Amino acid sequence: MITLINAKNNLGITVVPAKDYATTEGMVEINLIALKTGATRRKQVVAVDLPALATLGPCVRAGELVFPSGLLPVGADGAVPMAGQAAAFDAVALAGQVQGALLMSYAEAACKAVGVTMRNVVRAQYFMTDMREFAGVAAAWSDRYGKAPHPFSSIQVPGPLPPSGAVVTADFWIYAG
Repeated sequence: MITLINAKNNLGITVVPAKDYATTEGMVEINLIALKTGATRRKQVVAVDLPALATLGPCVRAGELVFPSGLLPVGADGAVPMAGQAAAFDAVALAGQVQGALLMSYAEAACKAVGVTMRNVVRAQYFMTDMREFAGVAAAWSDRYGKAPHPFSSIQVPGPLPPSGAVVTADFWIYAG
């Protein structure tokens, strides 16, 4: 997954490896969110305290919506948690749980930066190399937020994901109206 923030009104482009996603020859999905010229909403970069390697771009606010760019499960040390042990615990999706919890902590930091909580997440989209790891991501959500609704979509993509050892990356949309 690659997120680019470089066009004047662009809020983010997420490029995800996606073999046979929409067409038999398709190799890439491109998801674009942009403000049209003359829009009343303005793009604002939001400062979020995250490790430098944990995001593919800045956190961007447009009116009432906040888009933390492509979140990656990388700790402050630059390492992906459970990267070396994932295979030994694949039956319980431990890598998905640990990496998902880290991604949620990054989304929490974005929420905090705009003065809301994770109850304001309107979309959590997870890109996974093995859909079985979603059980761990779902467990991480339940551990953190109990029975709060989990507005997710989960998509299996061909690996490997950046960074090496990641089993999941994520995009969140946050309502900060």
